[in-house]
Amino acid sequence: MPPHQQSPTQAVQAGTLTVIQLAQFLGVSRATVWRLHAAEKMPAPIRFGRAVRWDRWTIEEWLAAGAPARQEWEQLQDAVRRESAARRRTRCEIRTQTTKREPLRGRVARTQTLTTL
Repeated sequence: MPPHQQSPTQAVQAGTLTVIQLAQFLGVSRATVWRLHAAEKMPAPIRFGRAVRWDRWTIEEWLAAGAPARQEWEQLQDAVRRESAARRRTRCEIRTQTTKREPLRGRVARTQTLTTL
């Protein structure tokens, strides 16, 4: 089905992997994927009702990070999120310090003129 004809759920699921697809991607059996999941040695899956899927991007990042255990992976992800939030806060602070806010003269002047007539 073309991407523009997919429902939102189908579009989200397009970026995910089933257990069979994940097993093929990792080069292991389905049973090994379930064993890794049960032992918490891989990222947690996403559930769509009864369907279990793994986010493709998360799996690729997990492998690039050396395939750490789930707890270590989640700690790494939390650290990345905190660092990203801190950078966003810093950018906002710098932006508000360097930007001078000027009053809306045109709109205020027009309103005052109309009320005085």
